[in-house]
Amino acid sequence: MTFSTKETLKSFKTGEPGKHKNVTVFPLFSPLKEVTAYKTLNQALKEDLIRISEVEHGGNVPDIPMLILDGEELMGAKQNRVLNITVLLEVNSKTVVPVSCTEQGRWSYNSDHFADSGVVMNSSARRSKNYYVSESLNDEGTFDSHQGEVWYEIHRMSSKRGVKSETPAMSDVFEKSRHELENYLETFILHEGQRGILVFINEKAAGLDYVSSPRAFADLYPKLLKSYIMDALVEKGKNGSPVDPGDAGKFVNSIAEADESSHPSISLGEDHRYKGRDLLASALVHKEELIHLAAFPVEGNRFSINRKEQYFSDYVRRKGFRRSNGNIQ
Repeated sequence: MTFSTKETLKSFKTGEPGKHKNVTVFPLFSPLKEVTAYKTLNQALKEDLIRISEVEHGGNVPDIPMLILDGEELMGAKQNRVLNITVLLEVNSKTVVPVSCTEQGRWSYNSDHFADSGVVMNSSARRSKNYYVSESLNDEGTFDSHQGEVWYEIHRMSSKRGVKSETPAMSDVFEKSRHELENYLETFILHEGQRGILVFINEKAAGLDYVSSPRAFADLYPKLLKSYIMDALVEKGKNGSPVDPGDAGKFVNSIAEADESSHPSISLGEDHRYKGRDLLASALVHKEELIHLAAFPVEGNRFSINRKEQYFSDYVRRKGFRRSNGNIQ
């Protein structure tokens, strides 16, 4: 049997959407059989099944496959980091994973190992990072991001939210927005068997995340919701009209219509990339099973940057932060 993105996407069903202020969330379901068993980052760290460290420090290996999503943040060691890609770590192995820094002002140890910050990078920053990782794959065959753009996105979010921190760290913006994030979270209920979300902000598609295991998705659900809600807080907007379920279907269909490429992942599975006229997406596929899919809208194959805020992006480019090649194990 050969993996088919189109056939997998045909299995997606959207539930009744939840709405709060300028955010609409469609729950995603699928009847596909769950094949691969794994733990999430949060579960593995809580059960002390793995330790993640800087490359020069040894880490403990997992005794069950472990899933870490693109954009999940690891806190501690020399500097907070997010993963550039989704990885499924093999049992009894040590793996060097590609990361980007999310804490610009620190480069000294505050712990020997990384912990789970409880944060997934805000969705617009994930979209930007994924764009550059896809570029890097096409140009150089590496999973590098654009570190300058990562810091630009964090700076933009911090500025819009009026947050200043010593380092400055992405997690500080989430922490100082905690009460507002929780107000949104109370509205969107996790459904039994749910495997994903499709989010609209100000009546426009903001992105989609799907995870093969309902148990894993339940653990990741608050993180992923906050990733999108943070952008809703940044963009603001009034209480809009209900989103047409047909628009949700159109977004899912646009993934199936996109150009697809695949590359060996750094551990288990294959990394798939999707590029459409108004969409980019990435996925991890293992043993013909879609483990994780993340999809975001774009404009003309490129995300949009406000011209008034271009100065910071230009600044980091002048400083030479073209690509990141950070790694941890």
